[in-house]
Amino acid sequence: LYPVSYPLKNIRIPITLIYGDSDSLVDIEVMKNQLPQNNVHSFSVPGHEHLDNLWGKDVKRTVFPLVLTVLG
Repeated sequence: LYPVSYPLKNIRIPITLIYGDSDSLVDIEVMKNQLPQNNVHSFSVPGHEHLDNLWGKDVKRTVFPLVLTVLG
């Protein structure tokens, strides 16, 4: 009920967010506003809910290419 507040604006390393556009657990805009703007890149996966990016049947096509691109 009362999440711990962390000083996320102090993060200095690049952050990549890959999120489902149907996520009902995380408000991505709130999360992005709490992170340093110059180090955050985000990618929305259409039709995905919170755990679909991990367990969805189409992650090989929709999520893995994004992860591999970011990892270089």
